[in-house]
Amino acid sequence: MSDIFRIDLRSLAILRIGMAMIIIWDVITRLPWVGPFYSDVSFFTRELAAVSNHPAAWSLFSISGSQEYAIALFVITIVAALSLLVGFRSQLSAIICLVLVYSINVRMPLTTDGGHVLLRMLLFWSVFLPMGARWSLDATIAGNRVGKVESIANFSTAVIMVQFACMYFFAGIAKCNEDWWYGDAIHRSLSLEMYAWPFAQFVKDLPQVWLLNAGRLLVVAEIVLPLFMFVPKIYRVARPVAAITFCAMHVGIWLTLSIGVFAAISIISWVLFVPLPNRLKRNTQSQHQAPVRPTSYGKRKTLIATQLFCGFGIVYIIALNVINLDIKRASLFLPDALQSIAWVTMTAQEFQMFSRPPKFSPVLSILVEDPTHAGAPLEYRNVVRSGEERVRPFPHPQNHLTRRLEYNLVHFYEIAPEQVATLRNAWGAYLCDRVKSANAGYNQDANWKCSVVCQLKNISGDASEDYQELWYGR
Repeated sequence: MSDIFRIDLRSLAILRIGMAMIIIWDVITRLPWVGPFYSDVSFFTRELAAVSNHPAAWSLFSISGSQEYAIALFVITIVAALSLLVGFRSQLSAIICLVLVYSINVRMPLTTDGGHVLLRMLLFWSVFLPMGARWSLDATIAGNRVGKVESIANFSTAVIMVQFACMYFFAGIAKCNEDWWYGDAIHRSLSLEMYAWPFAQFVKDLPQVWLLNAGRLLVVAEIVLPLFMFVPKIYRVARPVAAITFCAMHVGIWLTLSIGVFAAISIISWVLFVPLPNRLKRNTQSQHQAPVRPTSYGKRKTLIATQLFCGFGIVYIIALNVINLDIKRASLFLPDALQSIAWVTMTAQEFQMFSRPPKFSPVLSILVEDPTHAGAPLEYRNVVRSGEERVRPFPHPQNHLTRRLEYNLVHFYEIAPEQVATLRNAWGAYLCDRVKSANAGYNQDANWKCSVVCQLKNISGDASEDYQELWYGR
């Protein structure tokens, strides 16, 4: 293969370590939500998960709805990620992490974002790469059976590089619309109260023409730079430029919006394209290096099959992303039946990245009315500091998971409206149950009312008025 698709083995080691750390962090942040999100004891039961997913999607969490079973899967995920982190049986660890991360995402799709999709894709294609060839226990165990290869270039490296580049390219294609080219896409994205950090307000207040031109430059960069990274003679210059451009973009997103693991996994993945300095190289006879052996364990026929599969994967990735653009006659590239295969094989992907910025910013409120106390209903929003003693303050659980959940409950178009209404009602019931539990010592007769209201504020600048929706009420 050409040097265009050559990857330093140390870069694979850094990617392996980075993916493992992200998995561990993501699982730890989800552990407090095992009950309501990953078992049948509370909000998101397996029945609700089934109506929220593609029919071909599967998850190990579907086997049982008990909280103990879910916790066991989470523990196994952490153990597998630790094994991947230190490079012990790296490829097997990557497979286990892939299956469990996919199962977690499918079990609770409302908290999944583009970062989780990219993480799954990198885990999938890393199975066909020597991820433990450097800086790993696999390398140490290999002892003096060391390899002299410092980098590799084949269809396995090509497919993971194309996969990463496709994220930007097709996100840029999806942004070729009036919102990004003539509108206020960046301003609207930063106006989402549930996602925005305080720094977002500073950026949002910049002159509108600056934000408009920044959006246009971003669209051009996402389309052009990924292509230049694979053009002979200029790719060595294009890749550092692209890395600096997109890493700066991800840092900006991280400073302004709370979006989970997307920025972290994206920045770490650039190590595949940027060459490492020579001073980091170790002697090839070091015990910290392992022989570069194919995943086929030396069997030539299996090696050929693996490379053919990865070569087909390049075409498959491009076709799958084309079909996601809803281009007319795109089904000629990828029939509907093959889209189901994507879910079965854990390769389903779609990278939109705010291609259509939302028109309304949702703000969720929990209202409690106690008829034994005169006055307006108490309002709970995020962490409430109320002077009333009759109903104790209830901390609305807000983190990147619940923000994504509530955003998707407003902008979830993949399922029927009546199913979305069912999900909203279930989440509202869960929040009101939390309020009731927090106020168990007070009088809660039939007249004690709790409701969940979603206020939608117009952030598009058009004539549309703000409005609100009742998600749950009693």
